[in-house]
This record gives sequence, structure tokens and C-alpha cells, in this order.
Amino acid sequence: MLNKTKGIYLGVFSGVLWAVNTIVLTLIISSENLKIFSVNLFIIPLTIAFFHDFFSAIILFFNLKLKNIRIKIKRKLLFFLIFSSILGGPIGMASYLISSKFIGASYSSVISIFYPIVGILLDKIFFKALISKKQKISICIAVLGIFILTFAKDNLFQYENYILGIVFAIFCVFGWATEGVVASYSMKYGEVQSDIAIFIRQMTSAIFYLIFIIPYFSSINLNIKIVNSYIVLILIFCGIIGSYSYLFWYKAIDFLGAPLGMSLNVMYVAWIALIEILFLNANFSFKFLIAISLVIFSIFYMSSEE
Repeated sequence: MLNKTKGIYLGVFSGVLWAVNTIVLTLIISSENLKIFSVNLFIIPLTIAFFHDFFSAIILFFNLKLKNIRIKIKRKLLFFLIFSSILGGPIGMASYLISSKFIGASYSSVISIFYPIVGILLDKIFFKALISKKQKISICIAVLGIFILTFAKDNLFQYENYILGIVFAIFCVFGWATEGVVASYSMKYGEVQSDIAIFIRQMTSAIFYLIFIIPYFSSINLNIKIVNSYIVLILIFCGIIGSYSYLFWYKAIDFLGAPLGMSLNVMYVAWIALIEILFLNANFSFKFLIAISLVIFSIFYMSSEE
């Protein structure tokens, strides 16, 4: 019971940190200082994602050192974690930031919180988990919420590249869902500590960006601009809060299992909307509020006790 209570608090706090992280990163991506590099639609989000995960990996490395945790992991489980890291980082996180650039943090986050539902389906497909009647109802409610958000003529259509934003948000959903399921399997059955799992996640992601993405999709001038400006300090800050958001998320999954751990984390969409209303003068329509309520309700209904 103590671990469950701790897992719930960690899951909720993970969402709060992720909301702050998302808004700050989205503001950086859309900032005037980097606008000169926005001729290529993907260059800024991908570069920012690399710096974020790079700083996060460094912070999580020192977290292991401070806790005196040694990395001991079986080769097969390491392969699983590396695979899930690529799906969650370069595919999930990068797609999330690209989507946020195209349709804003709020709309991107609402679509992205569909990932626990997809996680349930993937758990069924790959690990033969049973889907209960409650989970089936939850999936239908969540799909209805996403339908209202995506296809209703709403503020979403004010964005020039809203279709790209939706597509990349869907990529994010599948990336994060797969990551959550595989990471949960590794920690539950492979007895991998959550601190180690999230460090491997961020390190793998940063290395993947450095080798396969930055040389081809970034710009030397953009990297110099970031390193020589205040932006690098903001990215270090995002690396810190992002690291602890991930760490708390993985610990919540470890304590509660993938469905409930992921479900508590997705409250970040509510925190994002609240922060944007209070501090960024954002206006959301009634349809948006209905959509967000349906999706959040479906996820908590799914993860509640039978």
C-alpha cells in the first residue's frame, strides 16, 4: 500500500513537471531568436530535443553517482531498453515537440495523452495481457474525445500545418506507448531499477540524435546560436525538470504497473491548459474542454480498481 501511494504521488508530480517542461520547450522552439532557422520545419524541434535529452542524460548520470547505483543489466534486457528508448526519445519526444510547434502545446498534449490507451492494446498484442470490459469502454470514450478535438472545427484549424501537427502527435502516442510497455516489462520481470532504466533511456536517445539526426537535420549555426545564448541555460533547466519528470514517471510505472503509472502522468495536459490560461492568456473553446475531460476520464476509469 505504501508503494502504491508513493507511486500515485510520483505519477502526479511527474505530470506537473512535464507540463512546465513542455511549455518552456515550446516557447523556445517558437522564439524570435531562432526564427531565422525555421525555413526547415523540423530543424529547430529536433535540435532542441537533442539538447534536452543530452543534458538530461548528464543529470541522470550524476543521479546514479550520488545514489551509488551501479549499472548491472542482462544483455537481452539492455536490448529491450535501448529499443524502447529510441521509440520514446527520437520518435516519441521529437514527434511531440514537432507537433507542439505546429499546433501548440495544449492540442499536442491532448492527443499525446492517448498513449496509455495504446499501451493497453500493445500490452495485449505483445504480452498477451487481457483487456477487460472497463478498458474497452475507456478506449471508446478516449476515441470519442480525440475525435471531438481533431475533427470539430475548432481553434485547431487556426494553425497552418495542423495536419502535420496531428500526424506527429500520433507518432508520439505510439512511441511513448511502446516505451511504457517495454520499460514496465524490463523493470518488473528483469528487475532493472527505474533510475538505471531512465538513464539508459536518455543516454540512448542523446546518442541516437547525435549520430543519426543532428548531422543530417540540424545546422552548425543553430547549435552555435544555442550554445552561445541564454537558451542553453533554459535547456539545462528543462533537462533538470525533464529528468525528474521521467524519473518519477518510471518509478510510478515500477510501483503501479504501466497502465496506472502512465495514466497518472497524463494529467500534464490539464496542468498545461491551466498554466497557459493563467500565464499565457490562452483561450480554449468548450469543445476543447469537453475533449480533454473525456480523455482524462477514460484513462482514470481504465486504471481504477475493478
